[in-house]
Amino acid sequence: VLFQNIAKKKFALFVGGAFYANQKGIAWFVKHVVPNIDIQIYIVGKGFEKFKYNLNIKGKVEVIGEVENLSEWYLKAHFVIAPIFYGSGMKTKIAEAMMFGKKIIGTPEAFSGYEDVIDQLGWLCSTSGDFIKAIDHAKDSIKNSFEPSIRAIYEKKYSYQAACSRFGEILME
Repeated sequence: VLFQNIAKKKFALFVGGAFYANQKGIAWFVKHVVPNIDIQIYIVGKGFEKFKYNLNIKGKVEVIGEVENLSEWYLKAHFVIAPIFYGSGMKTKIAEAMMFGKKIIGTPEAFSGYEDVIDQLGWLCSTSGDFIKAIDHAKDSIKNSFEPSIRAIYEKKYSYQAACSRFGEILME
Protein backbone atom coordinates (compact mmCIF):
# COMPACT_ATOMS: atom_id res chain seq x y z
CA VAL A 1 0.00 0.00 0.00
CA LEU A 2 1.43 3.34 -0.98
CA PHE A 3 1.00 5.79 1.85
CA GLN A 4 0.90 8.70 -0.63
CA ASN A 5 -2.31 7.29 -2.15
CA ILE A 6 -3.90 6.73 1.24
CA ALA A 7 -3.18 10.22 2.52
CA LYS A 8 -5.27 11.90 -0.18
CA LYS A 9 -8.62 11.18 1.44
CA LYS A 10 -10.10 11.68 4.89
CA PHE A 11 -9.57 8.71 7.20
CA ALA A 12 -9.80 7.66 10.84
CA LEU A 13 -6.88 5.86 12.44
CA PHE A 14 -6.61 3.04 14.95
CA VAL A 15 -3.13 2.51 16.38
CA GLY A 16 -2.02 -0.36 18.57
CA GLY A 17 -0.08 -3.57 18.73
CA ALA A 18 -1.98 -6.83 18.24
CA PHE A 19 -2.46 -7.77 21.88
CA TYR A 20 -5.81 -9.00 23.20
CA ALA A 21 -7.38 -5.69 24.28
CA ASN A 22 -6.63 -4.03 20.94
CA GLN A 23 -7.72 -7.13 18.98
CA LYS A 24 -11.01 -7.40 20.84
CA GLY A 25 -11.72 -3.67 20.69
CA ILE A 26 -11.09 -3.23 16.99
CA ALA A 27 -12.91 -6.48 16.09
CA TRP A 28 -15.96 -5.21 18.00
CA PHE A 29 -15.67 -1.84 16.24
CA VAL A 30 -15.43 -3.41 12.78
CA LYS A 31 -18.46 -5.62 13.46
CA HIS A 32 -20.75 -3.14 15.22
CA VAL A 33 -19.71 0.34 14.09
CA VAL A 34 -18.13 0.16 10.63
CA PRO A 35 -21.29 -0.98 8.78
CA ASN A 36 -22.96 2.24 9.93
CA ILE A 37 -20.27 4.86 9.20
CA ASP A 38 -18.92 6.46 6.07
CA ILE A 39 -15.20 7.09 6.58
CA GLN A 40 -12.21 4.91 5.78
CA ILE A 41 -10.55 3.26 8.80
CA TYR A 42 -6.89 2.26 8.80
CA ILE A 43 -5.51 -0.12 11.43
CA VAL A 44 -1.82 0.37 12.10
CA GLY A 45 0.22 -1.60 14.59
CA LYS A 46 2.71 -4.39 14.98
CA GLY A 47 1.21 -7.83 14.54
CA PHE A 48 -2.10 -6.70 13.03
CA GLU A 49 -1.02 -7.83 9.55
CA LYS A 50 -2.06 -11.32 10.74
CA PHE A 51 -5.67 -10.13 11.04
CA LYS A 52 -6.14 -8.67 7.54
CA TYR A 53 -8.42 -11.50 6.49
CA ASN A 54 -10.68 -11.02 9.54
CA LEU A 55 -10.78 -7.22 9.61
CA ASN A 56 -10.39 -5.84 6.07
CA ILE A 57 -13.61 -4.58 4.50
CA LYS A 58 -13.13 -3.29 0.97
CA GLY A 59 -13.58 0.48 0.86
CA LYS A 60 -14.11 0.74 4.62
CA VAL A 61 -11.39 -0.92 6.71
CA GLU A 62 -7.82 -1.68 5.78
CA VAL A 63 -5.31 -3.35 8.06
CA ILE A 64 -1.84 -1.96 7.43
CA GLY A 65 -0.04 -3.63 10.33
CA GLU A 66 3.46 -2.59 11.31
CA VAL A 67 4.76 0.61 9.71
CA GLU A 68 8.18 2.17 9.63
CA ASN A 69 6.95 5.70 10.35
CA LEU A 70 3.90 6.08 12.59
CA SER A 71 4.21 9.89 12.51
CA GLU A 72 3.02 10.22 8.91
CA TRP A 73 -0.12 8.20 9.75
CA TYR A 74 -0.95 10.41 12.72
CA LEU A 75 -0.23 13.58 10.75
CA LYS A 76 -2.57 12.64 7.89
CA ALA A 77 -5.38 11.09 9.98
CA HIS A 78 -8.55 13.14 10.33
CA PHE A 79 -9.06 11.75 13.85
CA VAL A 80 -8.17 8.72 15.98
CA ILE A 81 -10.45 5.97 17.28
CA ALA A 82 -9.78 4.06 20.50
CA PRO A 83 -12.39 1.32 21.04
CA ILE A 84 -10.64 -0.27 24.01
CA PHE A 85 -12.69 -2.17 26.59
CA TYR A 86 -9.98 -3.97 28.58
CA GLY A 87 -6.71 -3.07 30.18
CA SER A 88 -5.28 -1.10 33.03
CA GLY A 89 -3.68 2.25 33.43
CA MET A 90 -3.30 5.11 31.01
CA LYS A 91 -3.14 4.26 27.33
CA THR A 92 -0.02 5.48 25.56
CA LYS A 93 -1.97 5.67 22.28
CA ILE A 94 -4.09 8.50 23.76
CA ALA A 95 -1.04 10.57 24.73
CA GLU A 96 0.48 9.83 21.34
CA ALA A 97 -2.66 11.05 19.52
CA MET A 98 -2.62 14.17 21.70
CA MET A 99 1.03 14.76 20.79
CA PHE A 100 -0.11 14.96 17.16
CA GLY A 101 -3.04 17.25 18.03
CA LYS A 102 -5.70 14.69 17.10
CA LYS A 103 -9.29 14.54 18.22
CA ILE A 104 -10.01 11.13 19.74
CA ILE A 105 -13.15 9.03 19.81
CA GLY A 106 -12.79 6.42 22.52
CA THR A 107 -14.24 4.36 25.33
CA PRO A 108 -14.04 5.10 29.05
CA GLU A 109 -11.24 2.50 29.30
CA ALA A 110 -9.27 4.20 26.52
CA PHE A 111 -9.56 7.52 28.35
CA SER A 112 -8.58 6.05 31.72
CA GLY A 113 -6.35 8.61 33.44
CA TYR A 114 -7.41 11.38 31.05
CA GLU A 115 -10.88 11.93 32.56
CA ASP A 116 -10.27 15.60 33.38
CA VAL A 117 -9.57 16.47 29.71
CA ILE A 118 -11.91 14.14 27.76
CA ASP A 119 -14.25 17.00 26.81
CA GLN A 120 -11.36 18.83 25.17
CA LEU A 121 -9.93 15.73 23.47
CA GLY A 122 -12.97 14.43 21.68
CA TRP A 123 -15.85 12.08 22.33
CA LEU A 124 -16.47 9.45 25.00
CA CYS A 125 -18.35 6.40 23.67
CA SER A 126 -19.71 3.37 25.48
CA THR A 127 -21.91 1.85 22.76
CA SER A 128 -21.82 1.32 19.01
CA GLY A 129 -24.50 4.01 18.73
CA ASP A 130 -22.25 6.46 20.59
CA PHE A 131 -19.39 5.71 18.21
CA ILE A 132 -21.58 6.08 15.12
CA LYS A 133 -22.95 9.42 16.30
CA ALA A 134 -19.50 10.73 17.31
CA ILE A 135 -17.88 9.65 14.03
CA ASP A 136 -20.66 11.18 11.94
CA HIS A 137 -20.19 14.43 13.86
CA ALA A 138 -16.38 14.33 13.80
CA LYS A 139 -15.95 13.65 10.09
CA ASP A 140 -17.86 16.83 9.23
CA SER A 141 -17.14 19.09 12.22
CA ILE A 142 -13.36 18.70 12.34
CA LYS A 143 -12.09 21.29 9.90
CA ASN A 144 -8.39 21.02 10.74
CA SER A 145 -6.98 17.60 11.58
CA PHE A 146 -4.37 19.24 13.83
CA GLU A 147 -5.92 20.80 16.95
CA PRO A 148 -3.36 23.10 18.65
CA SER A 149 -5.31 23.07 21.94
CA ILE A 150 -4.94 19.27 22.16
CA ARG A 151 -1.21 19.52 21.52
CA ALA A 152 -1.04 22.18 24.27
CA ILE A 153 -2.74 19.84 26.76
CA TYR A 154 -0.25 17.14 25.85
CA GLU A 155 2.72 19.49 26.35
CA LYS A 156 1.40 20.82 29.65
CA LYS A 157 0.32 17.53 31.27
CA TYR A 158 1.65 14.43 29.49
CA SER A 159 4.91 15.24 27.69
CA TYR A 160 8.37 14.16 28.82
CA GLN A 161 9.06 17.74 29.94
CA ALA A 162 5.85 17.80 31.99
CA ALA A 163 6.83 14.53 33.66
CA CYS A 164 10.33 15.84 34.47
CA SER A 165 8.82 18.98 35.94
CA ARG A 166 6.40 16.96 38.11
CA PHE A 167 9.20 14.69 39.32
CA GLY A 168 11.28 17.77 40.13
CA GLU A 169 8.44 19.22 42.20
CA ILE A 170 7.98 15.91 44.06
CA LEU A 171 11.70 15.66 44.84
CA MET A 172 11.81 19.26 46.09
CA GLU A 173 8.99 18.67 48.60
